[in-house]
Amino acid sequence: MVHKAVSGFSQGQEEFLELVYRLTASGGVARTSVLADELKSTLGTVTNLVERLEKKGLVSHQPYRGVILTNKGRLVASKIVERHRLLERFLTDFLKIPSERAHKYACRMEHSVDKEVVGAIANLLSNQRLG
Repeated sequence: MVHKAVSGFSQGQEEFLELVYRLTASGGVARTSVLADELKSTLGTVTNLVERLEKKGLVSHQPYRGVILTNKGRLVASKIVERHRLLERFLTDFLKIPSERAHKYACRMEHSVDKEVVGAIANLLSNQRLG
C-alpha cells in the first residue's frame, strides 16, 4: 500500500518533486539518469513516476533532455521544500538537534506534517526572530 503524504501525493512523489525542484533551480532540466541515481532507483521506475506526474500536470518530460516542473509542480514542490526547511529550523533552533541529524529527521517528517503544524512552526520561528 502506498501511503499518501499530507499533500495528497505519495512520499515517493514528493521526494521526486523536491529533487527536480532542487536540480532545476537554476533553470536547467533534471536528467532522468541523475534522478535515478539520486533516488537510488532504476531508470524504469523514474520513467513510470515521470509519466504519472506528467498526467497530473506536475512535470514535463523533454525527450533526450530531461524533466522540468510545470507551474503547478513548482508550487507543490516549493511547499514541500518550505515544510522541510521549517522543520529543520524547528529541530535545530528549538530542540537543539545538530543540523546533519535535523536534516535527516526533517526528510522523514516533511511528508506527514499538516498545514496547521507547519503554520504553527512558521509563527513560532517568526516570533523568535522578533523577540
